[in-house]
Amino acid sequence: MLTVKNAQETILKNIKQLPIAKVDLLDALNLIIAKDIKSNIDVPLMTNSSMDGYALKAIDTLGIDKKGKILKSIGTIQAGQNPNIHIGSGEAIRIMTGSVLPKGADAVIPFEDTDEYSSEINNQYPDRDQIIIYKSIEQFDNIRVAGEDTKKGQVVIKKGTTVNPAHIGLAASIGLSTLPVIKRPRIAILSSGNEIIRPPQKIQPGQVYDSNTFSIAAQILSIGAKPILLKIAKDSFNDIVKKIDQAIECSDMIISTAGVSKGDFDLIKNVLLKKGKMNFWSIKMRPGKPLMFGFVFNATKKKLPQIGLPGNPVSAMVTFELFAKPAILKMMGKNPLSRETIKAKLVDSIYNSDKREVYARVTLHKRKNIFYASTTGAQGSGILQSMSKADGLAKCPSNKKLLKKGEYVEVILLNSI
Repeated sequence: MLTVKNAQETILKNIKQLPIAKVDLLDALNLIIAKDIKSNIDVPLMTNSSMDGYALKAIDTLGIDKKGKILKSIGTIQAGQNPNIHIGSGEAIRIMTGSVLPKGADAVIPFEDTDEYSSEINNQYPDRDQIIIYKSIEQFDNIRVAGEDTKKGQVVIKKGTTVNPAHIGLAASIGLSTLPVIKRPRIAILSSGNEIIRPPQKIQPGQVYDSNTFSIAAQILSIGAKPILLKIAKDSFNDIVKKIDQAIECSDMIISTAGVSKGDFDLIKNVLLKKGKMNFWSIKMRPGKPLMFGFVFNATKKKLPQIGLPGNPVSAMVTFELFAKPAILKMMGKNPLSRETIKAKLVDSIYNSDKREVYARVTLHKRKNIFYASTTGAQGSGILQSMSKADGLAKCPSNKKLLKKGEYVEVILLNSI
């Protein structure tokens, strides 16, 4: 049996980063930028107003008293217009948020700091509209200067960046509709077994609902890859071969669950031995001992990596976290071993009866800057609730028969805490 570390190293050594793809903006979320992204424009493109108000010369607002100061109102600028107008001394123009600032203006005073009135209600100025301003402002107040966000030629997203929602908005702001990224992996999920069915089918005696496909698919989605759910394979060599051939044509990796142990109908391992190459089988750990890694080939010799996870639901999820997840992250151009860990004080003891690395499911809580780890109840490999409640995996080394209550343990985080 390989150690966990050696198995991880073997898998990662045989996994390659996927090629570059140009994808639509929203499809780039959580992927890695493949080259520096430069802006071809200034953002904003032109100096504009950051609020509704009046564009004017800031110097015209100096020395205002409680009575205010009257300025000539010479019209309105709407958003989307490129005004061919000049603001002179003593003049102002109504302007809407985002509208281009006219020449001669260097500030905007908000509507709420003005009163506007017309010749209809003030015969002192029979030939023009007026406003009264009640507040002094400074040059560049309430305006967005051209290029203050992004300048033409500036690198706005660096190569190697993981794309987040703000990056997508930034790319759109400079006129891009696509981004060059490391391709999003397509991961085919293959479950097998005559007894396996999927919701919403009605369960019959002897049948089992297929939880593995859905939990593994969710784990794949959570790291930004795309799961492809294959139909359940029967306990038939030919049916498994058929499903694997389908996966080779539509995916970048196969993750199978079950069929890798020593039972009479554990056929996935046999298929891999005949249709490809097995790198290893069996890991010195609990849960998750029967784990398989290798490559499968189709008739045209197209090659695809396959990770065979155990069939028990907890074993499948734990081994995905330790082996499949790092492999997929490497495909995406990300750090495959970026897993966050903490030290926590055990509330419950962890027993290790067979000299394997044990990964106990634990909940975490913090008191006075100390994390405490409590096991999530029964730790059997078929008890999926032990994973649903877990914040992390507490690691018991293979050379420790017992981690006692009160000892500190390394915990691999599954959730943010």
